[in-house]
Amino acid sequence: MPPTGAAASILAEAVAALRAGRPDAARPPCERVLAAEPDNPAALYLLGLSHLHAGRAAGALPFLERAARLRADRADAHAAHADALEALGRRADAADARRRVVALRPGDADAWLRLGNLLHAAGRFGDALAAFDRVLALRGEDPDALNNRGAALRGLGRHAAAVAAYRQALRVRPGDVETLGNLAAALRAAGHHEEAVAASRAALALAPDSVAALHGLGRGLQALARPAEAADAYERVLAIAPDHVEAGNDLGTVLLALGRPADALVRYRRALAAAPGRAATLVNLGSALEALDRHADAIAAYRRAIAAAPDLADAHFNLGNALAALERCDEALAAFDRAVALRPEEAEFRFNRAHCHLALGRLEEGWTDFAFLWSERRMRRRPYPQPLWDGRPTVGKLVVWGEQGIGDEVLAAGLLGEAAARSGGVVVECDPRLVPLLRRSWPAAAVVPRTPAPDPVGLAADVAVQAPMVYLPMLLRRRWSDFPAHTGYLRPDPVRAAALRAAYAARGAGPIVGISWHSANPRLGGRKSLDLAGWAPILRTPGVTFVSLQYGERAAEVAAARAATGAGIVVDPGVDPLADIDGFAAQVAAMDLVITVSNSTAHFAGALGRPCWLLLPRRIGLLWYWLMCRGETCPWYPSLRVFRQDAEGQWSPVVGRVAAALARRSAG
Repeated sequence: MPPTGAAASILAEAVAALRAGRPDAARPPCERVLAAEPDNPAALYLLGLSHLHAGRAAGALPFLERAARLRADRADAHAAHADALEALGRRADAADARRRVVALRPGDADAWLRLGNLLHAAGRFGDALAAFDRVLALRGEDPDALNNRGAALRGLGRHAAAVAAYRQALRVRPGDVETLGNLAAALRAAGHHEEAVAASRAALALAPDSVAALHGLGRGLQALARPAEAADAYERVLAIAPDHVEAGNDLGTVLLALGRPADALVRYRRALAAAPGRAATLVNLGSALEALDRHADAIAAYRRAIAAAPDLADAHFNLGNALAALERCDEALAAFDRAVALRPEEAEFRFNRAHCHLALGRLEEGWTDFAFLWSERRMRRRPYPQPLWDGRPTVGKLVVWGEQGIGDEVLAAGLLGEAAARSGGVVVECDPRLVPLLRRSWPAAAVVPRTPAPDPVGLAADVAVQAPMVYLPMLLRRRWSDFPAHTGYLRPDPVRAAALRAAYAARGAGPIVGISWHSANPRLGGRKSLDLAGWAPILRTPGVTFVSLQYGERAAEVAAARAATGAGIVVDPGVDPLADIDGFAAQVAAMDLVITVSNSTAHFAGALGRPCWLLLPRRIGLLWYWLMCRGETCPWYPSLRVFRQDAEGQWSPVVGRVAAALARRSAG
């Protein structure tokens, strides 16, 4: 901005000083001019530049603002004003100033590039994309514009287009480490994790100590479910940059996945030391504490996260889980409600909230949340064309299909009679192992095995509606009064059941008691199971013939229990509870009493109407149907008596109560 009038010769000294790299020497001549002419735009501009070049953006800003206002037609005044605003972190205001620059100089590609960068930093990705496209129109395949264009596309969620932009940038400027890292991130976001890992490795081949590339490699490996390799990558990041918060956070997450919650806890605490109060890290810290069964400490971590970021949905959700684990369901519901309000499309939030509703006896609310999950995630698993049944009477037939575990299908089978009464008949598609048992139990139903493609019976013209088996309780058990008393609804093979009973009765004169002690549930089995060694007080009950109903290979456990207690535990090689479900049902029917942990054995005993004592953990480890048990009773199975832990993980008192009850029963 050239000076005018008598001030020109004085301000020439300021210009020379700035060109010589001596910004402080430029100040005195500018101040002399401004003492005589307070609104001299050239003096204001040069004085602002002197402060800006000396690193004093705050001191520069008032002079550059006045200069830009006085010379609104000068692009250089607006550009310097934008520089000061940007240096002060006022990106939105800086973007406005840059817009005035490009309005005056529309062909200035650098100005458009800087505007695009500011808009991107402000989260205005669509506007940023337009600015970068303008650069490309003016300058052709500019690698910086292409790279930044990819970033704007990622911000808009257009990951495939971002990948294309980064690849184009790499064709123009091959081997650029930053662009390779950005490409890896875009590929991960697009779900191309193998390619993302390859891009990160290509960046590391050029720059082996690139923190960004190492971190991207770790995230790619983590997405590929290769946690051990991901951990190695994150460890390398932290060796170079010990305070890298994201890498520390991610390392903690993979350590959790590797079953190392104590090590994860250490990493999260280090990440918090580097960035105190960071909400995402506090949430992860809480997850590690929960994995260590430190639920009260986890609650404190989640509350800290919420204080730091009140709208972080995951923090509210995890808080709800931790409160529910301590059976503080009313408080948990409030946390789940907030999580759902913040992210209403998240099915898992509603699923866990449903558990709290059911535990509190609020069936309507619980089923409503379950309906959201099952409709959103599970209804599309079977390719039946019929609409979903809503529980109302229908003239046409209903096809019911199973898609969960054997125990869930057995529970839902208890509602087939009511479903048939409200429809023109029922087609049941189930686990092939259940077919003989369900055909015998429901002779009026068409029972077919589940295969990859739907059975033609379920596709017939007279089939009007469909429902997954797990949907039936939601439709037919809306109120507590909807639970009927029953003495069993499964019909075992009577000949086989009688033969098994006779064989077991020949072992002794006392009651025949079937036992099952292990759950193979991958998520909750450890909490639900009770090692057979812990059954010793029960097994020492005199006058009882114990029969193993446990699935899987458990010969060593049985041998050890026999040796420790002297109990004559029968293991029948003629019945395979996993492969021969019909035979297993006959075996359960042959028992006088079943004592079991929470697994499919409990469902078979209840569905067959056999007396059953169910050993349940506390809230953690319970599946949704057991949450509805009240005291010692179970609404699903009237023949069940519930023995529940008094404290999480404490089985000994439960075993003591069961042993005493069995002694009384045996003596009576």
